[in-house]
Amino acid sequence: MPQMSGPELAKRLKEARAEIQVLYMSGYTDDKLGDLSEPDSELALMQKPFYIGELVRKIRELLQLQSAAGSLGTEG
Repeated sequence: MPQMSGPELAKRLKEARAEIQVLYMSGYTDDKLGDLSEPDSELALMQKPFYIGELVRKIRELLQLQSAAGSLGTEG
């Protein structure tokens, strides 16, 4: 994107909607990704190339995490 980086866009989206999930996809090698490639990072990352089934599984995983976090926040 010519105007901003993916991480900057994600940051702005998170500021507007804190509950939004972000899934990074990259064809760069781990040494070019910095913090995104850390195993304990809270960021969701998929390395290209990947199969469609892997993408579907990752999206389901993120939606389940969001749903679980939402249900935890509504108990009271």
